[in-house]
Amino acid sequence: MLLEHLEQLCDRKTARQARIIARRLGIEGRYVSRRLDSALSEPQETAPALSARAIRQALSSCPADTELGYLISHTASPHTLLPSSAAWIAEELELHAPYMELRQACTGFASALQIAVPMLHHNPHMQPVCIVGTEVGSVFLISTTHS
Repeated sequence: MLLEHLEQLCDRKTARQARIIARRLGIEGRYVSRRLDSALSEPQETAPALSARAIRQALSSCPADTELGYLISHTASPHTLLPSSAAWIAEELELHAPYMELRQACTGFASALQIAVPMLHHNPHMQPVCIVGTEVGSVFLISTTHS
């Protein structure tokens, strides 16, 4: 749906490039939390709830007793300034593991990987580290009318 909307707003070439990039990055899906057919809309789900749902879905493919060892979230639009969105996500998940949040917009995922990889490398028996990026405040893609 996001790529179709991108094609409507931009052009077919831009949407094709986005599909190629998504495939190369291994992106299989995105959750859209706002309407794309109007310039302004309210999020249909809070960022922490959306993150928790995505994490639960990811964990559903793990063994039943899998518990997260660490949660790293990143966002450009935090649910609240304090507590962090990571705290809200941990509460949604009833998570007792440590967590942290990065607020670096597009570079958040790369920075989260820089933090997670050494954790797992130096402690190979550590429970899984979850990286979740949530963006529900973006208004970069809005519908426009051409005359």
